[in-house]
Amino acid sequence: MERAESSSTEPAKAIKPIDRKSVHQICSGQVVLSLSTAVKELVENSLDAGATNIDLKLKDYGVDLIEVSDNGCGVEEENFEGLTLKHHTSKIQEFADLTQVETFGFRGEALSSLCALSDVTISTCHASAKVGTRLMFDHNGKIIQKTPYPRPRGTTVSVQQLFSTLPVRHKEFQRNIKKEYAKMVQVLHAYCIISAGIRVSCTNQLGQGKRQPVVCTGGSPSIKENIGSVFGQKQLQSLIPFVQLPPSDSVCEEYGLSCSDALHNLFYISGFISQCTHGVGRSSTDRQFFFINRRPCDPAKVCRLVNEVYHMYNRHQYPFVVLNISVDSECVDINVTPDKRQILLQEEKLLLAVLKTSLIGMFDSDVNKLNVSQQPLLDVEGNLIKMHAADLEKPMVEKQDQSPSLRTGEEKKDVSISRLREAFSLRHTTENKPHSPKTPEPRRSPLGQKRGMLSSSTSGAISDKGVLRPQKEAVSSSHGPSDPTDRAEVEKDSGHGSTSVDSEGFSIPDTGSHCSSECGLPFKPGRYRM
Repeated sequence: MERAESSSTEPAKAIKPIDRKSVHQICSGQVVLSLSTAVKELVENSLDAGATNIDLKLKDYGVDLIEVSDNGCGVEEENFEGLTLKHHTSKIQEFADLTQVETFGFRGEALSSLCALSDVTISTCHASAKVGTRLMFDHNGKIIQKTPYPRPRGTTVSVQQLFSTLPVRHKEFQRNIKKEYAKMVQVLHAYCIISAGIRVSCTNQLGQGKRQPVVCTGGSPSIKENIGSVFGQKQLQSLIPFVQLPPSDSVCEEYGLSCSDALHNLFYISGFISQCTHGVGRSSTDRQFFFINRRPCDPAKVCRLVNEVYHMYNRHQYPFVVLNISVDSECVDINVTPDKRQILLQEEKLLLAVLKTSLIGMFDSDVNKLNVSQQPLLDVEGNLIKMHAADLEKPMVEKQDQSPSLRTGEEKKDVSISRLREAFSLRHTTENKPHSPKTPEPRRSPLGQKRGMLSSSTSGAISDKGVLRPQKEAVSSSHGPSDPTDRAEVEKDSGHGSTSVDSEGFSIPDTGSHCSSECGLPFKPGRYRM
């Protein structure tokens, strides 16, 4: 109690301003949070400079060096001093400019923060300069060395020992460098995809080893071709283009929108998404890229909606997504978070309604894209097969085999055995019935001829329509040909893997509903030796 009373009687500490150096260090740690943030800021500066060729070089995954080179407009000499100072920029002049900003950067914080967290060196050459210049900066963003440096037009920014001024964060950065590197590659992929007409390349060097390519695009003007450059042509084959549809009445009602709201074409959505067929999607959301006015962002509600609709058609996978949402800049607030990844939108419900209606329409169309000349059936293992319309138009019979043809060697062997059993059973049935004593006993034949006779007997007794022929016809066919020429023809048409054909040109059904080992028909190998 005494200690509490004494503390309450102490005079309050005076409020004083924090010194500029400390403010700079505190704020810088909130601007550049990770390797991906550092790379993002440097790549965006190159894009804002009008570069058509951007080359990113990493050493030891970015722990030792991050270097971004471009062929942009370069920096004029009169702007050298303000290049790395806090809140110095050429992109906006006042707050009202934010509603019309079209560049990635606008705060003037990135290079200043990198100077506070690492060792920064910049070489640049403007189109108006005869020779380039190399600049070295201290942690306050002040130029400490300036030398001529021959180079083509453009700018190169080198960042060494990122987070070296923050010991705890630097140690944590080194310990988790593989995760940081993976996140950086994910962020870089977004800029590679959306940057049409711009060649982007990235390499990584471990120690003194060779540079290993990470990603490279060819500067194609097409987003689709950029996707192929980053993820390969196989990924392209599984994608369908996004087709925008007006929101349906049911979806508008779901989001509480009136019909008049749906008439405003505030949004234009373009891009690509995975087909909803199982096996085409991915096991995670690692390849989902969203852009608003070509700016990479993380719209949580849009992302959640896309995955929910996709799961209506493919429950166990996630889609590959590239969607760019074009909207009037006055309807967007991009100054929400330090990394500018969170963006606020006006009429967000209308966007979600348009998106949901369009996705459902696309996936419904994708599901119904079966050939009209085919109908899906399930084979004996539950796999999807297709039957042509010509097969479907065959007349229905009393007993139709429901299983498709079996094609493997073991299954063909089973088919032949089943046919043999069926033939033996038919002959046994017919012989048990009384007939004329003058009927000659069938002549025994060698093994090959016997098999030919059995195959011929089966063909005669059972048609492809699955109906047993009259008993008399079956008996007559079971005796087999007596002429050697006829026997040769029988042997030619028989075999374990063959399919017998009757006189009408129809193939005999494979094993299935007619007779199998489970149908209970007797099989007496002692009477009919082979």
